[in-house]
Amino acid sequence: MAESFEPAAGAAGYSIEPVLTNRRRQPYDALAAFSEIRQMAHQVKILTQYCKGCELCVAACAKGVLEMSEELTEIGVRPARPKPGVECIGCTLCYQVCPDAAIEIWEVSKP
Repeated sequence: MAESFEPAAGAAGYSIEPVLTNRRRQPYDALAAFSEIRQMAHQVKILTQYCKGCELCVAACAKGVLEMSEELTEIGVRPARPKPGVECIGCTLCYQVCPDAAIEIWEVSKP
């Protein structure tokens, strides 16, 4: 005899649970975590020997911290570079989208 399945109450019969959780199954407070990150200064470092100039990091950066360099590397590629005077917030979107692992995000102590 097969057991019957009844979904928990919720929208369209599905159970409602928080999507982002930590290991203790408590709701993950993204705003609190992001505010902790905002307390630190961050610096983006592009490893030009690995960058192939795909511009994915430039498109992913919400703050516009990155731009493409006008200078060519040894292999004829225009690598990404940080824009002068624009502060990185440490969201790591550029790091996550880079297919060549050519980006490092460093925490820097604020003066």
